[in-house]
Amino acid sequence: GRKANKKKALEGLASADEIKGFEAKSSATGIHNASPAGILALSIGGGGGGKVLTGGADKTARLYDMASETVTATMKGHKKKVSSVILHPTADVAVTGSADKTVCIWEASTGKKQHTLKTHSADVTGVSLQPTGDYFISTSDDRHYAFSSIESGQTLAYGTDADIVSGISSCQFHPDGLFFGTGTTDGVVHIWEIGRA
Repeated sequence: GRKANKKKALEGLASADEIKGFEAKSSATGIHNASPAGILALSIGGGGGGKVLTGGADKTARLYDMASETVTATMKGHKKKVSSVILHPTADVAVTGSADKTVCIWEASTGKKQHTLKTHSADVTGVSLQPTGDYFISTSDDRHYAFSSIESGQTLAYGTDADIVSGISSCQFHPDGLFFGTGTTDGVVHIWEIGRA
Protein backbone atom coordinates (compact mmCIF):
# COMPACT_ATOMS: atom_id res chain seq x y z
CA GLY A 1 0.00 0.00 0.00
CA ARG A 2 0.90 3.62 -0.19
CA LYS A 3 2.32 5.45 2.79
CA ALA A 4 0.96 8.82 3.73
CA ASN A 5 3.69 11.43 3.72
CA LYS A 6 3.50 14.45 5.95
CA LYS A 7 4.25 17.42 3.72
CA LYS A 8 5.57 20.77 4.84
CA ALA A 9 3.84 23.90 3.58
CA LEU A 10 5.46 24.86 0.29
CA GLU A 11 7.31 28.14 0.14
CA GLY A 12 5.56 30.85 -1.83
CA LEU A 13 2.02 29.60 -1.26
CA ALA A 14 -0.56 31.92 0.22
CA SER A 15 -1.36 31.64 3.91
CA ALA A 16 -4.89 30.98 5.17
CA ASP A 17 -5.26 34.66 6.07
CA GLU A 18 -4.08 35.74 2.63
CA ILE A 19 -6.57 33.38 0.98
CA LYS A 20 -9.41 34.93 2.98
CA GLY A 21 -8.52 38.27 1.38
CA PHE A 22 -8.61 37.03 -2.25
CA GLU A 23 -10.81 38.95 -4.67
CA ALA A 24 -11.97 37.97 -8.15
CA LYS A 25 -9.46 38.93 -10.84
CA SER A 26 -12.21 39.12 -13.45
CA SER A 27 -15.76 37.97 -14.00
CA ALA A 28 -17.99 37.47 -16.99
CA THR A 29 -21.71 37.19 -17.56
CA GLY A 30 -23.68 36.01 -20.54
CA ILE A 31 -21.44 33.04 -21.37
CA HIS A 32 -24.45 30.70 -21.36
CA ASN A 33 -28.09 31.32 -22.12
CA ALA A 34 -30.12 32.91 -19.37
CA SER A 35 -32.78 30.20 -19.52
CA PRO A 36 -32.16 27.62 -18.33
CA ALA A 37 -29.57 29.46 -16.31
CA GLY A 38 -26.44 28.03 -14.83
CA ILE A 39 -22.83 27.12 -15.39
CA LEU A 40 -22.60 23.61 -13.98
CA ALA A 41 -18.93 22.80 -14.61
CA LEU A 42 -15.69 24.51 -15.61
CA SER A 43 -12.12 23.64 -16.51
CA ILE A 44 -9.27 26.13 -16.77
CA GLY A 45 -6.76 25.61 -19.59
CA GLY A 46 -3.18 24.80 -18.80
CA GLY A 47 -0.03 26.67 -19.70
CA GLY A 48 -1.35 30.12 -18.89
CA GLY A 49 -3.42 30.18 -22.08
CA GLY A 50 -6.21 32.15 -20.48
CA LYS A 51 -8.97 29.81 -21.66
CA VAL A 52 -11.89 28.49 -19.62
CA LEU A 53 -14.27 25.74 -20.70
CA THR A 54 -17.74 25.87 -19.16
CA GLY A 55 -20.62 23.40 -19.21
CA GLY A 56 -24.13 24.69 -18.88
CA ALA A 57 -27.73 23.87 -18.13
CA ASP A 58 -28.44 25.12 -21.68
CA LYS A 59 -26.98 21.84 -23.12
CA THR A 60 -23.82 23.50 -24.43
CA ALA A 61 -20.16 23.84 -23.53
CA ARG A 62 -18.39 27.09 -24.31
CA LEU A 63 -14.75 28.08 -24.60
CA TYR A 64 -14.15 31.51 -23.09
CA ASP A 65 -11.03 33.58 -23.72
CA MET A 66 -10.18 35.65 -20.65
CA ALA A 67 -7.92 38.08 -22.53
CA SER A 68 -10.50 39.09 -25.13
CA GLU A 69 -13.45 38.47 -22.76
CA THR A 70 -15.32 36.59 -25.48
CA VAL A 71 -16.73 33.14 -26.16
CA THR A 72 -14.50 31.75 -28.91
CA ALA A 73 -16.24 28.38 -29.49
CA THR A 74 -19.59 26.84 -28.66
CA MET A 75 -20.01 23.06 -28.46
CA LYS A 76 -23.56 22.03 -29.32
CA GLY A 77 -24.86 18.50 -29.54
CA HIS A 78 -25.86 17.30 -26.08
CA LYS A 79 -29.58 16.79 -25.51
CA LYS A 80 -29.49 17.60 -21.77
CA LYS A 81 -27.38 19.68 -19.38
CA VAL A 82 -23.58 19.50 -19.56
CA SER A 83 -22.54 18.56 -16.04
CA SER A 84 -18.79 17.92 -16.36
CA VAL A 85 -16.01 19.23 -18.61
CA ILE A 86 -12.29 18.90 -19.28
CA LEU A 87 -10.18 21.41 -21.19
CA HIS A 88 -7.02 19.51 -22.16
CA PRO A 89 -3.91 21.24 -20.78
CA THR A 90 -1.76 20.87 -23.93
CA ALA A 91 -3.93 19.72 -26.87
CA ASP A 92 -6.83 21.37 -28.68
CA VAL A 93 -9.31 19.01 -27.00
CA ALA A 94 -12.38 19.35 -24.80
CA VAL A 95 -14.31 16.51 -23.16
CA THR A 96 -17.88 16.95 -21.94
CA GLY A 97 -20.22 14.72 -19.93
CA SER A 98 -23.97 15.17 -19.93
CA ALA A 99 -27.21 14.09 -18.31
CA ASP A 100 -28.09 12.71 -21.78
CA LYS A 101 -25.88 9.68 -20.91
CA THR A 102 -23.15 10.62 -23.39
CA VAL A 103 -19.57 11.87 -23.34
CA CYS A 104 -18.36 13.97 -26.27
CA ILE A 105 -14.83 14.75 -27.40
CA TRP A 106 -14.43 18.05 -29.26
CA GLU A 107 -11.87 20.13 -31.08
CA ALA A 108 -11.89 22.88 -28.45
CA SER A 109 -10.92 25.86 -30.63
CA THR A 110 -13.68 25.30 -33.19
CA GLY A 111 -16.35 23.46 -31.20
CA LYS A 112 -16.34 20.65 -33.78
CA LYS A 113 -17.41 17.28 -32.36
CA GLN A 114 -14.88 14.48 -32.86
CA HIS A 115 -16.51 11.55 -31.02
CA THR A 116 -19.68 10.72 -29.09
CA LEU A 117 -19.38 7.91 -26.53
CA LYS A 118 -22.62 6.16 -25.60
CA THR A 119 -21.11 3.85 -22.99
CA HIS A 120 -23.23 4.82 -19.98
CA SER A 121 -26.89 3.93 -19.40
CA ALA A 122 -27.65 6.87 -17.07
CA ASP A 123 -26.57 10.50 -16.50
CA VAL A 124 -22.81 11.11 -16.83
CA THR A 125 -21.76 12.70 -13.54
CA GLY A 126 -18.02 13.26 -13.91
CA VAL A 127 -15.00 13.23 -16.22
CA SER A 128 -11.32 13.31 -15.26
CA LEU A 129 -8.21 13.40 -17.46
CA GLN A 130 -5.49 10.79 -16.92
CA PRO A 131 -2.18 12.69 -16.47
CA THR A 132 -0.65 11.34 -19.71
CA GLY A 133 -3.35 13.35 -21.48
CA ASP A 134 -4.32 10.41 -23.70
CA TYR A 135 -7.14 8.89 -21.65
CA PHE A 136 -9.97 9.92 -19.34
CA ILE A 137 -12.49 8.35 -17.03
CA SER A 138 -16.18 9.11 -16.91
CA THR A 139 -18.62 8.16 -14.18
CA SER A 140 -22.36 7.78 -14.15
CA ASP A 141 -25.51 7.24 -12.16
CA ASP A 142 -25.44 3.77 -13.78
CA ARG A 143 -22.92 2.75 -11.02
CA HIS A 144 -20.08 2.38 -13.54
CA TYR A 145 -16.89 4.10 -14.58
CA ALA A 146 -15.57 4.07 -18.15
CA PHE A 147 -11.91 4.39 -19.14
CA SER A 148 -11.68 5.83 -22.67
CA SER A 149 -9.18 7.00 -25.29
CA ILE A 150 -9.28 10.64 -26.37
CA GLU A 151 -7.73 9.92 -29.78
CA SER A 152 -9.94 6.99 -30.83
CA GLY A 153 -13.06 7.84 -28.85
CA GLN A 154 -13.24 4.20 -27.78
CA THR A 155 -14.12 2.96 -24.30
CA LEU A 156 -11.35 0.57 -23.26
CA ALA A 157 -12.80 -0.51 -19.90
CA TYR A 158 -16.23 -0.25 -18.30
CA GLY A 159 -16.46 -1.38 -14.71
CA THR A 160 -18.02 -1.29 -11.29
CA ASP A 161 -17.81 -3.21 -8.04
CA ALA A 162 -20.39 -5.29 -6.19
CA ASP A 163 -20.01 -2.89 -3.23
CA ILE A 164 -21.31 0.02 -5.32
CA VAL A 165 -25.06 0.07 -4.77
CA SER A 166 -25.83 3.64 -5.82
CA GLY A 167 -24.79 5.98 -8.61
CA ILE A 168 -21.23 7.24 -8.95
CA SER A 169 -21.40 11.01 -8.56
CA SER A 170 -17.77 12.13 -9.00
CA CYS A 171 -14.31 11.04 -10.10
CA GLN A 172 -10.71 12.23 -10.04
CA PHE A 173 -7.37 10.82 -11.19
CA HIS A 174 -4.41 10.85 -8.82
CA PRO A 175 -1.56 12.98 -10.25
CA ASP A 176 0.56 9.86 -10.87
CA GLY A 177 -2.14 8.46 -13.15
CA LEU A 178 -2.06 5.00 -11.59
CA PHE A 179 -5.07 5.48 -9.33
CA PHE A 180 -8.40 7.23 -9.48
CA GLY A 181 -11.11 7.82 -6.94
CA THR A 182 -14.88 7.75 -7.27
CA GLY A 183 -17.55 9.04 -4.93
CA THR A 184 -21.06 7.66 -4.74
CA THR A 185 -24.41 9.23 -4.02
CA ASP A 186 -24.60 7.26 -0.76
CA GLY A 187 -21.35 8.83 0.50
CA VAL A 188 -18.76 6.12 -0.20
CA VAL A 189 -15.33 6.75 -1.76
CA HIS A 190 -13.70 3.98 -3.80
CA ILE A 191 -10.05 4.02 -4.91
CA TRP A 192 -9.25 2.14 -8.12
CA GLU A 193 -5.85 1.06 -9.44
CA ILE A 194 -5.39 1.17 -13.21
CA GLY A 195 -5.08 -2.36 -14.56
CA ARG A 196 -6.91 -3.95 -11.66
CA ALA A 197 -10.63 -4.17 -10.99
